Amino acid sequence: SGIISGLHQLEIVSLLDLFVGIPCLMIEHPQEASSRRQSYGLLGSFYTVPWGIEYRVPPSWLCDLTLGTGFLSLAKLITETWLNNRTPLRNALGIEMRWIDHSRTKNEFNSGQQGKFTQWIQKWKHYLPSCVGWEDRKKEILPVIEQIDSGKPWDTEKNIWDVWECRLPPGLQP
Repeated sequence: SGIISGLHQLEIVSLLDLFVGIPCLMIEHPQEASSRRQSYGLLGSFYTVPWGIEYRVPPSWLCDLTLGTGFLSLAKLITETWLNNRTPLRNALGIEMRWIDHSRTKNEFNSGQQGKFTQWIQKWKHYLPSCVGWEDRKKEILPVIEQIDSGKPWDTEKNIWDVWECRLPPGLQP
């Protein structure tokens, strides 16, 4: 379906797990992350849709415009890198791609064990500049790196109507 099919779907989902899913985990509240993953957001989760795949691991990015933009930019960065020349990416990340598919790794992620992924985050930071389009997307992605480095979870309690400056006609409530 779309431009990504069959085994390639599994490969791109593994890459998204490495480059988007784990960084999301690192700024989530561990308890919220673990309870959310009872029904949504398990590592490797995706749906096939007519245009490709819907990656279902990250929490709602709607609560923070800056971080949401950063995570969308990360997904675009890794997808474009994979689409442009997947062989070097596959070779560079071969061990990590096998690691991310390991059941113990998935269990650690799904239960919100952030400490198990700090080593990967250092490698992740090292890989990003080698991705196709890094210079064009760096500005959007740097706030994600800064948030991870701060050790602070992102604020999921923000009112998305305010964050996105949405206004309803008078008399209607969100």
